[in-house]
Amino acid sequence: MIRILILLGAAAALSACANQPSAPAETHLAQEQRACAEIGVAPGDAAYPQCVANLDATLFGINKIPAGE
Repeated sequence: MIRILILLGAAAALSACANQPSAPAETHLAQEQRACAEIGVAPGDAAYPQCVANLDATLFGINKIPAGE
């Protein structure tokens, strides 16, 4: 549960970066991977790919929210 909260916090922190439409997808992926690593989900962990995928899906959803909502 605590990891989910931390992941959501990381998603919120990265959302500012995700709002840059000119940033390449590789940049977003690198930021998501770093965020997962920073909360303690190491690249070798079984949960790492899911952490990155969940963060990517969350940020994708944030980018689709119209401005002002």
